[in-house]
Amino acid sequence: MARLQLGSRSGGASAAGSNFGGFLVRYDSQRTVVELEKHLQDEHGIIRDASIYAVVHTVAEIKKLLRTYLDGQFRRSMVHGNNHRRASNAAVQSKRYNEIAEKGQFSELIYSKLGDNSPSGFVDYLLPLVRGATIRPVRGNWMKLVSTKMRMMGIAGLNWKAGYSPDSKSSIFWRRSDDGKKLFLLRSYAKSSPSIDAGKTELLATMPAEIEVKPRLRGIDTIAQRREPLFLKNFDAQLGARTGQA
Repeated sequence: MARLQLGSRSGGASAAGSNFGGFLVRYDSQRTVVELEKHLQDEHGIIRDASIYAVVHTVAEIKKLLRTYLDGQFRRSMVHGNNHRRASNAAVQSKRYNEIAEKGQFSELIYSKLGDNSPSGFVDYLLPLVRGATIRPVRGNWMKLVSTKMRMMGIAGLNWKAGYSPDSKSSIFWRRSDDGKKLFLLRSYAKSSPSIDAGKTELLATMPAEIEVKPRLRGIDTIAQRREPLFLKNFDAQLGARTGQA
């Protein structure tokens, strides 16, 4: 009779004199069929429980590593109650699927909620920073990037029109960049303007034809590559603890 012996060995388990990655199979002629079936059922439960343990703890470790990494990238984001920044928490979420009874499956997914919903679907703000991307307008030829000053003044949403304003004695006009890939929306104040910006020209918005996003969060891929080693470590630890108690 065959008996399945669980446990991990450095260099892999061995059977019949050959090395392979798996479990060790021994033969026991003294065991009855009933005993063997019960033994295999018990071993199946141990493997299942060790796998679930490994999934849960691996996801928890990866989430912590990712959030800690992103905390250093989003330094302007406020710190939440769990000592991670709000942007980091939004960027690293997880969802668990316990489908053992229906499908014999247990899984946990790590995903990002750092983005916004649009008519065409969820717009992920994190992915372009990880993979790099070229962003182009959905409609028209230009995108509108309001200047920092206008955003701080709380008027980022205004639609400025080119022309002269007699009240402020200022003119709004367009100017194309030397390479032709951008338009600048500018406001020029006359020296006699009642504005504190009299005699000055200020930038209202930059209108690029496209935005090239360089990947700068490659650390996420590096952390993601640790999933399998962490899973195996957690699986082996739990499996060894369970089989040691059996």
